[in-house]
Amino acid sequence: MDSEASTCSTDSMSEEDGLKAQLEKERRKSTEKDEQIRRLESRVKALEMELIKERSKSEKVTGETKGFAKVQQELLDELQKRKAVQYELICTGQQVCELQ
Repeated sequence: MDSEASTCSTDSMSEEDGLKAQLEKERRKSTEKDEQIRRLESRVKALEMELIKERSKSEKVTGETKGFAKVQQELLDELQKRKAVQYELICTGQQVCELQ
């Protein structure tokens, strides 16, 4: 009977050791996954900050583009006015030449 008890006891110990080893392995996996999650969360935060920064730049460029388009339109309007004045001067010059 003693040999059966010692075999049973040995089997129990070996099963317990196996379970402890499996538990330790699962803890390591869990720790590794937690670390991976922390790294990914950190990366996501960094990317969110980069996105905010790029959106800000984009809005600034859009504003500058609108400002540039406005200045361009003002310049075009001014050039059209000058063209009209130059045309009037040419017509007046031709009339003066005809009168002389």
